Order: sequence, then structure tokens, then C-alpha cells
Amino acid sequence: MLAQAGRPQRLREQNKGSVGWQVLAIDRRMVAFRRCPSYLHLLHVTGNMRRILVITLSILIMLAVAGCSALRSLSRPPVVWTNFVPPQSQKLLTLTIDNRGVKWVGTDGDGAMALSPDNQQWIPMAAGEARKAAQTITDIEVDRDNNIWVVTLVGAAVVNSAGQTTETYPTGKDLPASSLQDVAIDSARNPWFASWGEGVSSLDQATGTWTRYTNEDGLLDDRVAFIRIDSEGNKWFGTELGVSVLTASGEWRGYGPAAGFGQGAVWAIIGDIDGNLWCATQGGGVVVLTPDGQQLATYTTEDGLPDNTVNDLMIDTNGNKWFATNSGLTMLTRDGAGMMTFTVENGLGSNVVTELSLDPFGSIWAVTYGGGLSVYQPDTS
Repeated sequence: MLAQAGRPQRLREQNKGSVGWQVLAIDRRMVAFRRCPSYLHLLHVTGNMRRILVITLSILIMLAVAGCSALRSLSRPPVVWTNFVPPQSQKLLTLTIDNRGVKWVGTDGDGAMALSPDNQQWIPMAAGEARKAAQTITDIEVDRDNNIWVVTLVGAAVVNSAGQTTETYPTGKDLPASSLQDVAIDSARNPWFASWGEGVSSLDQATGTWTRYTNEDGLLDDRVAFIRIDSEGNKWFGTELGVSVLTASGEWRGYGPAAGFGQGAVWAIIGDIDGNLWCATQGGGVVVLTPDGQQLATYTTEDGLPDNTVNDLMIDTNGNKWFATNSGLTMLTRDGAGMMTFTVENGLGSNVVTELSLDPFGSIWAVTYGGGLSVYQPDTS
């Protein structure tokens, strides 16, 4: 089951080591300044004046070059990563932060645990079933009532803020038998579960009725890795073949190869302030769509990504985009002019980053496979 779902196993196989900083930017000051000497033939000056002009130009050139060097060094921000490594396991897969500041973490084979709001104490959750499939946590989400939804390969459970299990949802009856990957809770408090091989299942809490959605209903593919529900009630599904949308009115839409997908599953989707959709893919880098589903841009290793497998993405409070890959954590600046990658050489816990989360203070939490949680507080000035 784990091999079929592929995600944790792939993460272990594709840790390609560290990469250094990459800054993709053009210094327009130097480009403009290089044009200046071409106008010297228009000047009719004496020898002394020419010598003064040459000295002045030499000084200006030195200052410009120094300015470029300073710009390059400043492009590496003073980032300080703080790492929190749980004693129970370092093979972390997923994270959610509740309204008290508790960090709930899921692992690959070692169950779930919580980090206290002051980040001083790790608290293990009840082990439950002993078999590894039940202890591999593929997703953890918090709902608006501060309940924690824990998804495993073989079922799901709801845990209250005290860490007590209040509901369980085993697979094989109402939930698909295939490995569960993700959960999202809609405005009516109904859960939606993604499975790798049997589509999407939702539960109407008011009636207790389950509904299954598959390729026959409108999904691009029954291998679904991701679900998110936007503020208008539209459901977004990341599948093996692209992005499917079930609108609030019940209409299905799909964005497949024509939109730039088809090189691997869509692991995450997030919208920016302009309504564009940023999609993390397995093998195809990051695909950006316009609000109407047209491809706007792609980001791959050719553009500066350290790896074309992107496990998650996030937009911080400054508008920068963050991409979690198997070879480091990459940030794309808000204006799109600069891209840089953080690795273990810069303090990251591990180069394999499985998920990202933003806390209420604007801190970026990176879930790493093998290095615990890494957190960074960006400059918001």
C-alpha cells in the first residue's frame, strides 16, 4: 500500500543531497552603466579634463562593481533556522498548527505527536494499532472547532484538543480500501477524504451518508493526493493526471496535459492574491495557472529549482512563494526576480522537505524527513 501510494517511499529514494544558494536576478544598474563610455566620443575635452574624466569614471566603475558585489552578498538573507527534533521519530511527513499554537506532527511509521506552544515539550499521541500502515500519518488537519483530523493509510480519526480520540473512520466500509492521502473539512463540517486509487469520499455529518466520487463522475483520475476547499466552497483535487475541481454548484472541471500537467501527481495547490493557482507536482516542478485554468508559468530545475519533485508550496506574509522539494527548500521572491534554495548547509534540518506551514506570527515551519521541524522567522519590515 505504501509503495502504491508512493509518496513516503519516493521521498526516501530521492534525497539528492544539498544544493547551495541560487540567486537569479539581473543588476540593471550595471547594464545601464556599461552604456556610458560609448558617449565619450561626443566630448571634446582637454588632456587634463580627459584625465580627470577617466579618473572619475574609474572611481564610478569601482563603486558600481562594489555595489554589485554587495548586492549579491545581501541577496543571501540573514536566515536563522531553528530545528526541533522529536525523540519519537525524525521521519516527519505532515504538520498542522491549532489555534493554541500546538504543532501536530505525523510521521512515516511512528504515529503522531504534538509540540507544545512554547516549543519546549514533545507529547506522543496514543499508538492505536500496532501495524505500520496505521502509524504512517499521511495528513493532519485542524478544523474550526480545533479538532485534529489524523489520516493514516488505513483510516482516519478525530482527536480533540486534549489529545483524546472522539471519532474513527476505518477503511474498507464507507472509506475506500486504498491508501488515504489527505483530508479537508468543508463549511458544514463535513470531511472529504482523498485516496490513492479509489477517488474521493465525503461524509454528510447531518445524515451520516457517504458519497464516493471517481473518474466516472468527473475526476481526472482516481489516484488523488490532495484536497483543498476554497472560501466559495469549490473543492480542488490534485490527481495523478492534473487538477480537478468540483464547483459549489456541482459542476466538474479538469486541467490536465493541456494546462501543463501529466508528468506526475499534483501534491498541493494554493491560490495567490491575483487568483492564480500554484500547483506542486511530482516530477514537473511548479505549474502556475490563471484563474480560468490557462498555464501562466512553470518553474523547474531549468529555472533554479533544486528538484522537479515539489511536495508542497506556500505563500508567506511578504508574498514570497516557498517550494518544498526533495533537495531543499526554495523561495521565489514576490516579484519573481529572485530564487534561492535553503539546504542543510544553511541550517535546514534535512534536504527532504515534505510539507510547509505558516504560523500566526508569520514564521515558516518546514517538515523534513530525517531532520525534524525547521522554523524560520522572515523579516516583515
